[in-house]
Amino acid sequence: MGSAVGLLSMPIFSDSAMTDMFVDATGRKLRPHQVREKKLLANFTTGVVFLHGPGGSGKTMAANTIAYKLREYFGKPPILDYHPMPRFGPYTYMGSNEIVEELSHITDLTGDGGESSKKKRKDTGHISEDMANTARAALGIKFDNASIVWDEGYRYGDRRRPHDNLVLTYGYYLQQWRHYSSTVFVCTPELNQIDRKRWLNQMTVELRCSSNVIVSASGIRGPADPNEWMVHLEGMTRQAEPLEWDIPILMYGKLYDSWALVGNRTKILEKAEF
Repeated sequence: MGSAVGLLSMPIFSDSAMTDMFVDATGRKLRPHQVREKKLLANFTTGVVFLHGPGGSGKTMAANTIAYKLREYFGKPPILDYHPMPRFGPYTYMGSNEIVEELSHITDLTGDGGESSKKKRKDTGHISEDMANTARAALGIKFDNASIVWDEGYRYGDRRRPHDNLVLTYGYYLQQWRHYSSTVFVCTPELNQIDRKRWLNQMTVELRCSSNVIVSASGIRGPADPNEWMVHLEGMTRQAEPLEWDIPILMYGKLYDSWALVGNRTKILEKAEF
């Protein structure tokens, strides 16, 4: 299922890509195994997806791979809060500062950011379609129809700090994702680290991640044949159907550098012992 290599070299997309399961985002005809893969990925074209598992289980590599394939098959532009490997192709980088600025554009227009919005902050964060369209038209919101990956999502949605500005700001967007046809991938070691009211309650797909490979400074431990190195995803679709997918590390690990330093990882890795 995870063996198809993306065909996209330039981001020129076909309008029919979202509904035609037999072509990629450029309108190119897919092979049978790619058609099966695209149908699986249709579970991720919109929604809030939580990927969880212990360190080294492949959460971010999996989210990175899915975002890559959503661009290839459905034309959804990836927005990442880290830098993937060059062969990943076109993407937009948004660190926490850029994300907050983007979200502030949305909340300014939807009324979630001013004095008059104190009462609204107690409700579900609902906004009108007209208001969402205004945001897109007036400001060119990058989150519109995008695949957004928040690596180490517990930094933004820490349940121990429910009134923190980052937790609130990111949480308000999660409550509004339907208006922007976006998919948000949140990676975290454990779901109980995440704020429930504004974050977990928006979850549409839960994916548990595991891997048969252990990577450390001393080397790689896993099956003797690298072709058997896998990140295993297990969860449920929005239709409550079981979902399982093995992503080959040898192929898709080349799109993501798991040793890239993101945010406060630098100090942690400096002290890490292997």
